[in-house]
Amino acid sequence: MKSFTVILLATAAGACGAGTSSTVVAPSVDDYDDTAQAIASSTVHEGSGDFVAMADATDIALGIVPLGFTVDSNGQLRGNRFGITFTYRVSCEDAQGTALPLCGELTDRASVDFGWAGTLASPHLDAGVTREGSWTIAGLRGRVATFDGDGTFHVDATLRPILRPGVTERFTFDADSSYSAVAVDTGSRAIVGGAATYDLTARRIVTGSGDGDLDRTFELHAALAFSGDGTATLVLDGVDAIRADARSIVDDLLAETIDLSIVTGSRTALASPLEIVVTLAPLAVDVATALLVERVGRAAPKRTIEPELARELAQRSAGLPLAIEIVAGWVASLGARETLSALREGELALDALDQALDASWTLLGVEERRAFGACSVFRKTFDIEAARAVVGASRAASDLATLVSASLLDVHDTCDGARYAMLEGVRDYAARRAPAEAVDARERLAQHLATCTRPRADLPASWRRLAEERDDLVVAWEHAIDRDPRS
Repeated sequence: MKSFTVILLATAAGACGAGTSSTVVAPSVDDYDDTAQAIASSTVHEGSGDFVAMADATDIALGIVPLGFTVDSNGQLRGNRFGITFTYRVSCEDAQGTALPLCGELTDRASVDFGWAGTLASPHLDAGVTREGSWTIAGLRGRVATFDGDGTFHVDATLRPILRPGVTERFTFDADSSYSAVAVDTGSRAIVGGAATYDLTARRIVTGSGDGDLDRTFELHAALAFSGDGTATLVLDGVDAIRADARSIVDDLLAETIDLSIVTGSRTALASPLEIVVTLAPLAVDVATALLVERVGRAAPKRTIEPELARELAQRSAGLPLAIEIVAGWVASLGARETLSALREGELALDALDQALDASWTLLGVEERRAFGACSVFRKTFDIEAARAVVGASRAASDLATLVSASLLDVHDTCDGARYAMLEGVRDYAARRAPAEAVDARERLAQHLATCTRPRADLPASWRRLAEERDDLVVAWEHAIDRDPRS
């Protein structure tokens, strides 16, 4: 992976203060820039970083010793690249879960304890990086292996600016990191999917500048999503952290100009007085299929994709452009049939969608999160009365409005009134995020459907409602059987 794209830097609310006592403040723009660089250097740096370590771990698990590595007295494989020392301890299992005496071509799963550390010294910069953690690897005998695990990393850099003689700037970063279903092509060793998160504490110290000396600490959360086209997207402190600042900029520009139009994209409205909100619906299957084929053609001009495979992959993307971009990257790297097989077998997952939905989840209050989980029980569309039954009569209307504004719920006007629906990927996410609420809501939904008026020949709306709620009736019936087989 050689490309690293930062798509958001949240703006700061705090200012730098003078003095030498460390103060916890909101991150500044420079802080976000430094953090992005620190994560990039510890993750995707040429010759070092976690991606190199993942390629090494894959090699070792398959019985290949990386060039220049030897076994030390502790039984670990150790080697050095560009001043960075890597160490690995790997244990392997076959597809049946049987421990193997030696890692090799029979390895299907592996456990890895790893570490790497090194320093860079120059007349104006001294930097040290330390990383350690553990991974589990699954699917090594297939086309795509997945890495899961966690660890820590530490960066300590001292800068002596050329244009500011006598000034010294020191930056330290300490982070807990977690990797989820990072997909590695076992042939090319390329990263083709997955996600990572970092909870980071950093400190910046400036000395020798007189009144500009400072000692400040900041904390932030970072989410990194890997694409199949060799790029990664980094989001710092949530997508909507800059909404107020963006609204202020937009309002100022509109007030000082004539005939200016500004297009923004967000999960929630900016709440600007002149704002016109346009809700973007998922793409129709034919449009999504055409977009997928076009994006694959751009990424891999020689790669062909059969129409029926393209259509199924587009359907699995739920008509969401973000998901289509991710899937297109996988197809460009792996091929359409291989990508579809990996999705069916669970070897690949649209984790980047979870990262995007995480940003919306953080905007919700406790009660709204419960409503979000409760609404995941509906299989198709539902009306406000059904929502009142599973969410609660007093909060249903306001909670549904919040979920719609956060793009977590769609609403459509019909001849029988408004009906709400969740995309399949959003429904799965809601059920995973609030599992207890989803279980309780299933019972409330079953009770609601049991008391609904039966369809009548003189009430066409009742038959239309039955058609929409048929899948919910099946779920309610199955729930009743599980609860009491005699029912």
